[in-house]
Amino acid sequence: MRALYLIGLCLAPDAMSRGAESSYAPALQWVTALGGSGTNTATAVAADSQGNLYIAGNTTSLDLPTVAAAQPHPGGSSLVRIDPASGASQNIYFQGATNLGTVQSVSADPENSQSIYATGSDGVFHSQDGGNTWANLAPIPSAPFVFSVTVDPSNSHTLYASTGQSGAFKSTDGGSGWVAINKGVPPAPDGTLGVFQIWADPNSPAVLWASAFTGLLRSANAGANWTQVLSPVSSLAFDPFTAGTIYACGQNPLGIVESKDDGQTWTALSTLPGYSNLAIVIMADPFHQGTLYVGGYGGLFQSTDAGVTWTQPSDPSLNSYTQALAADPSKPVLYSSGWPNGVLMSTDGFSTFTTLAPQLPQVSQILVAGASVFVVPMQTTDVFVAKLDPNGNIVYTTYFGGSGNDTASAIAVGQDGSVYVTGATNSTDFPVTPGSYTGGGQGSYVFKLKPDGSLAWSTFFADAHTTVSALAVDDEGDAYLGGSSTGYLPTTDGAYQTTFQQPPQPPCGFPTSIFCPLPMTITSAFLTKFNASGSGLVFSTYIANFTTANALALAPGGGIYLAGDAVFLMNGSGSALLASNTQATVAMNAIAIDGGSNVYVTGSGYPPVTAGAFQTSPVPSIPSQFAFPQVGTGSAFVMKFDSGLSQILSATLLSGEGVNTGNSIAIDSSGNAITGGNTTSKAFPTLAPSQGNFSGTAGSGYVAGLDPTLSYLLFSTFVGDAQPFTLAGAVPDGNGNILLAGSTPATVYANKIALPPAPATRLDSVVNAASRIAGSLSPGETIAALGVGFGSDAQLTIGGGPATVLSQTATTILAVVPSDIDTTGPLQVKVTAGGAVSNAVWMPAAVASPGIYAVNGSGTGQGYILNSDGTVNSPANPVAMGSAITILATGVGQIQPVGAYAVTNLPVSVFVEGFYANGIAAVVKQVPGLPGPVYEIGVYVPNPATYASQDPTLSGFTMPPQVSVVMVLGDVNASNPDSSVLLSQAGIALSVKQ
Repeated sequence: MRALYLIGLCLAPDAMSRGAESSYAPALQWVTALGGSGTNTATAVAADSQGNLYIAGNTTSLDLPTVAAAQPHPGGSSLVRIDPASGASQNIYFQGATNLGTVQSVSADPENSQSIYATGSDGVFHSQDGGNTWANLAPIPSAPFVFSVTVDPSNSHTLYASTGQSGAFKSTDGGSGWVAINKGVPPAPDGTLGVFQIWADPNSPAVLWASAFTGLLRSANAGANWTQVLSPVSSLAFDPFTAGTIYACGQNPLGIVESKDDGQTWTALSTLPGYSNLAIVIMADPFHQGTLYVGGYGGLFQSTDAGVTWTQPSDPSLNSYTQALAADPSKPVLYSSGWPNGVLMSTDGFSTFTTLAPQLPQVSQILVAGASVFVVPMQTTDVFVAKLDPNGNIVYTTYFGGSGNDTASAIAVGQDGSVYVTGATNSTDFPVTPGSYTGGGQGSYVFKLKPDGSLAWSTFFADAHTTVSALAVDDEGDAYLGGSSTGYLPTTDGAYQTTFQQPPQPPCGFPTSIFCPLPMTITSAFLTKFNASGSGLVFSTYIANFTTANALALAPGGGIYLAGDAVFLMNGSGSALLASNTQATVAMNAIAIDGGSNVYVTGSGYPPVTAGAFQTSPVPSIPSQFAFPQVGTGSAFVMKFDSGLSQILSATLLSGEGVNTGNSIAIDSSGNAITGGNTTSKAFPTLAPSQGNFSGTAGSGYVAGLDPTLSYLLFSTFVGDAQPFTLAGAVPDGNGNILLAGSTPATVYANKIALPPAPATRLDSVVNAASRIAGSLSPGETIAALGVGFGSDAQLTIGGGPATVLSQTATTILAVVPSDIDTTGPLQVKVTAGGAVSNAVWMPAAVASPGIYAVNGSGTGQGYILNSDGTVNSPANPVAMGSAITILATGVGQIQPVGAYAVTNLPVSVFVEGFYANGIAAVVKQVPGLPGPVYEIGVYVPNPATYASQDPTLSGFTMPPQVSVVMVLGDVNASNPDSSVLLSQAGIALSVKQ
């Protein structure tokens, strides 16, 4: 359960009346996980006055556990059963099966139409009752993702499965066990055995074909061995009238081909008129000899002379992308995928057709099984909403949505505990209630759930030209929406701006027209107010002065604040813009109002920071290997405005060296600002954190508290584990705790955090002594523990064991990580001093965590690198290409002495300006002015011009005056060493002689 604990151990305080310079340490109260077999993402959070937490998000899971649900199943499914007689369709939710994922394909036993197989990202599923109930078949070794299953036409117990990377498999006991049948399957360039579809000859079941990465394979002995007979194909069809005649198609250069000797030789058929060889699926009509159908990027084509000529049906709706075709073997009925939605059914060769299940998104496969038609539509996303009580118990969890893609962007809670959610949809069958508004289009929505989770009302709002990003609810239950629009917004009479006002494009005429930029997509912010019943608009207006409104908050006096590319104030009737502030050219993502009607915002960018702010300048960025920018690539910030938006009262950055974005802000009962967001920084400012950054540059969440003047950091911690983690929001619960939620790619996590005062001995960060980065801890690494209250007797424990303390002050302990630490899991770090114990900080561990020393001790800039004469490299003392240098570092992992030299357990690679530097030797020794044992490695500065014979572009190449130096332990990413896993910090420079 450690992973859940780490994800939950983010923090945030309701720093209530504790003093501007107080600090707090988190105490985890509970962790609740939500999710299913698909992707599950939290996008918005809210809390009510009772301490309940509300989460809105998106899911592709068919098996998200629901409780007291308004909609117990998703609106869409990746497998749908259609009754062609009535036109009724039914989503398949795989009742009885577990670990459901994305459905890739569906197949049936040719002798038993009730025996249905489905495959996908979590294996193979089998239904014996036509899709009503399902069971998991045995997993296929080393192949969780299964592309297809084919049933032997002569023996229903024999199954063939294609698995992509792991090749082909066979079962002779109905899927209870599987064996690989890959003899003769050519490997793909990456060494995998790419097999994606298998077909069995209906007349000769021992003859199989397989669509592989390298081409079409044929087996004459039920898969015992394979021979490639054709280039890659996407579809195969057997002539129902002539045994041994087979048709295939694929993209260029294959086109459409025919075999008359059971697939041993092939000849090309005519190409499709106007579309060359862009055919992806082929079907032979079982009731009309010589009639073939092909689908592809140009739509549907028909041949009545076995492929000699091709024509298209006259209906233009059949001239669009066609991905799936099927024929009923028992009666002359044909099926085709529609575009962009539904399934087309025809009894006359598509001269006419009926559309079935028009709500379905793009269909990739159609299967006729007895009286039913099964289709595999594109995977879609549903909204989910969850309510958790103050103890983390689920009160309700519900899906909400239709057959298409539905996503949630914002959530709000009414005074009575009702929940409002808004977002985007392309579902034509999105659930709307009778009497609701529904008048502005079907691209966005807003719905209300009652306190018990049942549906109060639901309505469409506007078409796809409008994006809703923000939502708030007033005391009367009226809902306010904000966002951006490119036009067609439903507006009301008397509103501030009732028509879309697009700024004029720059003039662009002859002779400069060839230099004219492409027209920009211009958006306008908007504000809309719904009545409490969802039946109509109270007002709706464009606000073309600004491009977007990402967040909104209701002022006590009736005004409405919005934030996006600026912060602005509308009057309560939506008829006038009262004030705005455009002093900061930043992106604002969240907004909050304090008890004094001051306005706080957070987002990303570089606002005009104020004197006395907590952080007035960016942390130096981690440069790429070819450039050394001076500031971080993106800074999070918090700004405070007066109620009239006339001035910025205070503004601070809150950022590390990477990309940082603030997306959540709230004001606690003491007026402190609680903010959260996401960062790729390891040097993000932390104070009394519960954990370090476990996901590194993949992305972690953060939660922090600032005093009302934005001068003091009250606490700050990372959020997440080794997976990329996105924080959706952090809100005070009104009782001195913080409620928050976020998600990894698969799971949503919710936490409740209490904040007792931080101990007098406080641990704020643990950094590599060379890089000054709070990365993973590795055996033998020299580190610096930073905080306050460290006495002369301070001791540091890592993973329960003592670290070797080199020196200590009241705020810094220099120490060496024990060489025998467990690098397979997280490590708890604590400081003890004078009998007091610090807050515990969980840190990631690794076999190596290299850092290169900088001359100035900052971890960036001129590296502590020695030239061949032993002098320190510098711009005034550069080194020539081809000369030897010595790099000083720590964190290279366990080291074995071999004579006078030091040999690391993992190979060390050094790259200078991206070029590999040949090594000389390495030693470990004490270096005056540097702490602990220092790892020194000698390498030669590469001369790229010497590689001109292999790469002519390097002829005469000369390195610039300053170049980057990085060190990699273990495996090197050959295409980009800077993306290797065990990599030193970027930003270390070597000075090169010109």
